[in-house]
Amino acid sequence: MLNALFKSYLEDREDEFCVPSIDHHTTLSTVPQPAASHISSEKKVELSMFGSIVALALIYGQYPGRLNPLFLIYLLNNCNLSCLHCELVYDFFPDLGHDLDDWISIGPNDSIQRFSYHFASYHGIQVYLFLGTSYHLG
Repeated sequence: MLNALFKSYLEDREDEFCVPSIDHHTTLSTVPQPAASHISSEKKVELSMFGSIVALALIYGQYPGRLNPLFLIYLLNNCNLSCLHCELVYDFFPDLGHDLDDWISIGPNDSIQRFSYHFASYHGIQVYLFLGTSYHLG
């Protein structure tokens, strides 16, 4: 019975709750903050069910679908971003680890153009510089 429930929510209905992330993993689909207050009560119940089923899968030793392991670690650590230390990121996603190291190392006069692909691919946004005039990078 639990396997059918896991399959229903973590496979068949995954697109209702998740969006693609890094390396064939998914992450929770979000809505813009102003729109969050307009989520129907039915959708809120479904999201609660999804969260509960993810927790049940973990309790029963099953990996919950294709959820990003770093996202799960973040959630399991009470949304404490510091739990995602460098070694952990490198263990799961070495390319992301290198990108983060590069980001941390840039100085105030360095170009961020090399990150435009990352922002477009992983965050779905365009990178702009605001130096009096906006410049599209990419």
